[in-house]
Amino acid sequence: MTSPRPTVGRTVLYWPDPHADRDWLKPSPPGPVENPKLAAIVTAVVPRDDGPDLVTLTVFQAVAGPVPLDRMLVEGDGLGMWSWPPRT
Repeated sequence: MTSPRPTVGRTVLYWPDPHADRDWLKPSPPGPVENPKLAAIVTAVVPRDDGPDLVTLTVFQAVAGPVPLDRMLVEGDGLGMWSWPPRT
């Protein structure tokens, strides 16, 4: 099964990159952190035929306001990437 294509307004998860996001990334609240991913909304999509679509995101943190990212991201499971939330 192929992954769905991203569209503006969809909720996704963002894997913060401590280096690239150091200017805005706030520490998590005290306690165990099960999941380092943050909630995000897709704000723009650049479709590509030769690879994965690129997106821009607005990211939400529990301890700060929303942050619009200033770079294009690809889907994946690494730092600085986004992924679909798990289906329950």
